[in-house]
Amino acid sequence: MRITNPHRDQPRITIFDRFDAPAERGYSGIACDAADNVYVSVDAGDQRPSFIRKYLPSLELDTTFGDKGVLASKDVRVVGLTTHKDRILVSISWGRFLVLNPKGEFLGMTPKPEITTYIRDIAYVPSTQRVYGADRDGLYAFVGGTLENLARYKLVEVVEPHFILKSGYAIYYHKATNELFYTDRSAGGITIFPLDGSAQGRIAMTPDGRGALEPADAVGSPDGRYLYVSDLGGGQIVRYRFRGTPAVSKPAESDQTQAGQLWLNDFDEALKRARQGNRLVVVFFHSPLAPRSADVAEKVLTSWYLKKFPEVIWVKIDTSHSPVSLARFGLYKVPTVIVFDAAGKERDRTVGKITQEQITQLIQKHKH
Repeated sequence: MRITNPHRDQPRITIFDRFDAPAERGYSGIACDAADNVYVSVDAGDQRPSFIRKYLPSLELDTTFGDKGVLASKDVRVVGLTTHKDRILVSISWGRFLVLNPKGEFLGMTPKPEITTYIRDIAYVPSTQRVYGADRDGLYAFVGGTLENLARYKLVEVVEPHFILKSGYAIYYHKATNELFYTDRSAGGITIFPLDGSAQGRIAMTPDGRGALEPADAVGSPDGRYLYVSDLGGGQIVRYRFRGTPAVSKPAESDQTQAGQLWLNDFDEALKRARQGNRLVVVFFHSPLAPRSADVAEKVLTSWYLKKFPEVIWVKIDTSHSPVSLARFGLYKVPTVIVFDAAGKERDRTVGKITQEQITQLIQKHKH
């Protein structure tokens, strides 16, 4: 599922994939790459193929990945996923990982380890090129290699695991604090492992029962404020706030306001700025009279999406307040997104059902 505005009282939940695993079996992983594509993996046990599905930012299946959007294997068990730039790292068969490109093409695999582990999930640390894996209440590291030379990786034990096997173990690397967060379901908590050598910590349930009873996966918010943990025991997702960061509760700090700070409302002013740096101008024409406009504003042109393209100047024009723009830009329907070069010449447009993938393609097509 995708959860939009998870810090709000009423977040929006969109279920875009579903798989019914056999009784007492099944493990899934999820990861997003640098282009905001979503990868979902499913391990259904020894007797069924494992597979990975790739979804575009619009949540449509990417049919260019694998076989029409699905990459399946009967030879290895696919368990956890993580990404780095345009590489997808896939934890397989407990003590190894392989690397794919965005098309699902195989780029290599780590050697068979000398130790026996049951690693469910992995996390990549760019500064050291190490890959860490979670096994029960234990921690492992792939050291000595690089993503270009997987054969040099060696799997070593960092924290010895003790408790019995369960399905949902996961690990997350928080770049802002340079810490690993890996789930310790056996003891009902999350271990905090600082990579600078300082003392370890632990997130446990509080005496009043708040927190994840049986944590199974964890991910941080893009702004670095929160850690979200799925809770199998409580059937919920628990949000933890990092100490020293403010809670997001006021509308002024909402995603919509952050996005608003990235928009211009004057096309001619945007062209002046574009000429100074030979930049593209992308204009979003919308109207409160067109219901789909609000959908594009909230789901497509979000603050995190706009920030991906610092080379673009973004303009938002409400055609209900500026009817002359309909004739000036040759509009027949809104919402419409038009890409202009620095000289003000229209290069491309997309109308109606607009997706992030469409806009990304237009920007990539016409950027210098």
